[in-house]
Amino acid sequence: MEARVEAPVPALVREVDGATLVFVTASDSMSSRVAVGRPDERGIDLGWLDVTYDFDPERYHRNVRVRVQDVTGPAYLASPFGGPLRPLPTVEGPSWAEVVVPFDDAPAALLIFPGCGEGTKQEPVERPVSELDLGATWDMELVPTLDNAWGDFARPSGEMPVLERWQLWHRADDDDVWKAVHATFGPHAIWSSAADRQWQPVTYSDSRGIHKDPIHRAVLGPKGHVPEEFLNFGNVPAGREVVLRTSMTVPAPGGFLAVGAAAAKTLFLNGETIPLTGHGYLAMSETPLAPGSYTLELRLVPDEDVWLRGHLSITTDPARCIRPEWMTVTGAPRPGAQVAFTTELPPGTLPSLLQVASAAACRVLVDGVEIGRQGGFEPYAEQDTPRVGRYELPSGHRLTLVLTENETPATVLLDGPVVSSAAWQATRDEAPRPVTLRS
Repeated sequence: MEARVEAPVPALVREVDGATLVFVTASDSMSSRVAVGRPDERGIDLGWLDVTYDFDPERYHRNVRVRVQDVTGPAYLASPFGGPLRPLPTVEGPSWAEVVVPFDDAPAALLIFPGCGEGTKQEPVERPVSELDLGATWDMELVPTLDNAWGDFARPSGEMPVLERWQLWHRADDDDVWKAVHATFGPHAIWSSAADRQWQPVTYSDSRGIHKDPIHRAVLGPKGHVPEEFLNFGNVPAGREVVLRTSMTVPAPGGFLAVGAAAAKTLFLNGETIPLTGHGYLAMSETPLAPGSYTLELRLVPDEDVWLRGHLSITTDPARCIRPEWMTVTGAPRPGAQVAFTTELPPGTLPSLLQVASAAACRVLVDGVEIGRQGGFEPYAEQDTPRVGRYELPSGHRLTLVLTENETPATVLLDGPVVSSAAWQATRDEAPRPVTLRS
């Protein structure tokens, strides 16, 4: 079947009330360039998410020649921005009409062929005598104002939405300078590293965490998620000490102090060392703190280079602060070796949901009976990716996970009625191995 429109760009044709409408664009297919920030990491590291688009207008057509079958002149050009129709010079053939479409108003245009019926002729419309070129690039800025000249502030809900921009300013009692601030965000502590001992403020919101938290991808945003770690110390080399100082008030009836960070922790309250329990990411004060005000100093020392983040809280129920941690075994991996992680289930555990994350092939057993398994297949060779399996955990006494080790050490994480921690036992080919935690 012969194409209705011949043009170097995609075209859309519609018949409306006896007239033929042809929509054409100034760009060819794929004229915009798409690139990723890290093209060599498009697999497992999700480099493909950091996408940039190039809409360079220099690659667009200034005009195109369009031939439309089964129409007759005259032809008119309708601008997407309104205004009178513009007549276009038309070359007619036995069963077609051909025009040159200029893109001097916009990168898209609508051609109208009214046909040659009575009343379809339109008077020519003169173009403006003079034109002012405002350029191809414009900058936009939202300016805060209390000007209600157009009644926007009183516009009721349900009508056209109003774009509002509010800016808050703050001035300290001992400072004459007003500074722009963000609602609910403010300084809560100071911190420094042993390398410079330059104290910096720790700024966050009690309800929204870190402003523009770098943990979120710029192309996706937070999606309403507030990370638990509201302390961000950036990249910290192994062995470097980070010191956090603040004051805090423990409300009645008191509670345990919980500290989460991927580093060794030393805690001081009012200058006295507070013993902590826990050998992984989370640590707790051994005894509850009495109600009152305290001066807190926390010292963190990672044992490897890490982007160090963390959190602090007071809790009356330490069990609710526990989070699962990645477990692995010490020593070089042995491809093909069977690694078993075992723990006792709490007495009276009812059937419940268990979630298991592992990059290696994994079997889940309760009292020696297999209740499920998950594969270790991953199409990207440059890095293992953990997969999560969900299982209905029946009543039992002992839970065992059996992993088949590959080129990397067997590593697993569990969440449910039991969580992965340093309390688990591990064996490799039935030889006991110590469990280590990886944040």
